Amino acid sequence: MKGMAVWAVLLLMAPALCAIPSSTAAESSGLFFSMVNPGSPGEFIVIKNDLDDDVSLQGIEVTDGEGTLTFGLVMIPCSSEMILAQNRTNIERMMPSSLIIDYSDATIAHNGRFTLANDGDQVVMRKGGAIIDMVCYGAVEPPEGWSGNPCIKPSPGHLLVRVDGCREMFSSSSWSDSSAGRISFPPFSCEAPVMPLIFPEAGHGSIVDLIDRSVSSISASIYTLDDGEIIKALLRARERSVNVSILLEGQPVGGMTTEQKGLASALVSAGCQVWSMTDSNSFRRYEFLHAKYGVFDSSIVLVTSENWGAGLHKNRGWGAIVRSEEMASRLLDVFSSDTDRRWGDLVSPGWEQVEPRDCDIGSHQEGRWYDAELTLLVSPDQSLTPIIEEMASSSRRIYLEEMSFDPNWGECAGLIDALLDAARRGIETKVLLDGTSSDLQNRFAVNSLLQPRIEGIEARLETAYHNFSMVHNKGMIIDDSVLVSSINLGHNALSENRETGVLIRSEAMADLYAKAFLTDWVPDPYPPHLVLMNTSIEQEGRTSMVLDASGSWDESGLVNITWDLNMDGEFEFAGPRAVVSPTEAVQIMVRVTDNYGNYVQEVINLPPVRSGISGAMDILPWLGLAPLSLLAVLFLRKRVK
Repeated sequence: MKGMAVWAVLLLMAPALCAIPSSTAAESSGLFFSMVNPGSPGEFIVIKNDLDDDVSLQGIEVTDGEGTLTFGLVMIPCSSEMILAQNRTNIERMMPSSLIIDYSDATIAHNGRFTLANDGDQVVMRKGGAIIDMVCYGAVEPPEGWSGNPCIKPSPGHLLVRVDGCREMFSSSSWSDSSAGRISFPPFSCEAPVMPLIFPEAGHGSIVDLIDRSVSSISASIYTLDDGEIIKALLRARERSVNVSILLEGQPVGGMTTEQKGLASALVSAGCQVWSMTDSNSFRRYEFLHAKYGVFDSSIVLVTSENWGAGLHKNRGWGAIVRSEEMASRLLDVFSSDTDRRWGDLVSPGWEQVEPRDCDIGSHQEGRWYDAELTLLVSPDQSLTPIIEEMASSSRRIYLEEMSFDPNWGECAGLIDALLDAARRGIETKVLLDGTSSDLQNRFAVNSLLQPRIEGIEARLETAYHNFSMVHNKGMIIDDSVLVSSINLGHNALSENRETGVLIRSEAMADLYAKAFLTDWVPDPYPPHLVLMNTSIEQEGRTSMVLDASGSWDESGLVNITWDLNMDGEFEFAGPRAVVSPTEAVQIMVRVTDNYGNYVQEVINLPPVRSGISGAMDILPWLGLAPLSLLAVLFLRKRVK
């Protein structure tokens, strides 16, 4: 690659808000600074020639106020870039095909000491006293001709990148903080069959099946990988001579566990290619490699919200399997870019190996395939706009189920405005966030969305009364479209991380995911557990039956236990126990209701004993006097968190 493709970075393109134009020298020369990097992976400045003709740099000066570099016979080809580097060797290692000139090159004359300060500096390009271009950042006095404050100094491992369309502007609004080595992948659309996955019900069976069916290649980028059965499936694939390549996040939140390191090393030992992204002298291309995708035999794509680990069995998440060589090819381009080792931020594991643990693979059945229109989204910076555009065109429903939502980012990025606009148009708008984290961010987000000015938006935290441990999803339903992704709603996910998602347009699939969402939306979708004990009591020649439902329970708490003693549809008696002495065979119904109105009921068939029916309190004094014969029956089990 050459030119901008060489130093490609992802940018959130925004118009300049305030700037002044450069001199006519810049307009006539066609030259401008496109990048300035004062730190890792090496100090450099990129000068671009925007003309259709080659441009000579002879007589042009680049100065930081303390030192000046004056070019001799140096040419920049038309529509190309030249990298002016402090150390040419560092840059050549990463970009061998680029035009690179060292500060100490024989074609450059030196005056003073030219070196960029990390905390703040200015860089000016001029010829014959006329300013061609300039930039300043950090703690520095802006040069004459600069508008406003300096650019914010680049964060460690980052650099300043010129915003498209702002090459003639001398202000901070024409520059963006980004990272070298990032490759932009615009949204890509195609049509293909898709199979939906909903976790934890889907477990890891679908992933293991995809691996076991692969015959030529597997390429996967996963934030964390520690599921024993998936590891064993990858080892089996390697035994079949399948080319297995895995890219991991080397510094996940909390760090890689000993098991994760050992399993990665076991894959390497078996002949798999495994890399993890880590800091190299404070430089790495992405804040986190947070994507969760796999490409199998260059024809099948898997995208999920879930890492390939324990979360597959206990988290609420979504996934999708896509049969498309086109989409597979595009994701393989992403994988190839991210596994480019010239940037020095990838390492191959060399830790002590561990054996993968056995775990229940469960039953796996082939799901249904749906024809759909698809759009592949790749972060950073290329995912938010399609999502907001999809919301803007919605006419019926918007459901968000998210692990995290930063409300401050949502305000700045326009997502909350998009939700507000939809609610004002009368669109059903629901936001469901994970409620298990001690972090208060999601609580603040719910409170922000429930403000009076955002009338019409429903928002809540997920309760603990479901068959999963936490909401780890990063999914949306917008009318007949579904977003399955790794993208949390926050700055890093949209602007700093490598993330992937697929926007699926299919009415049938949207309805399927919507059904799952609406089940999760209910605070407690399950009825209580009914535990009934039938106790026979003898006292002074009298026989009675004590029906005891006091052991019934529910995760959300019980509201009441009621009894229909005549099977007439009326529950005449409320209490945990009922005492009956029927003279003939009878049926009695007991109902147990929880705090959310869910109930379970059971019909009890009783043989004749004697006449009369009494409340539980009538019999309670007898319980300590007579021997009890207990028969316990557990009805309608419900999974416990």
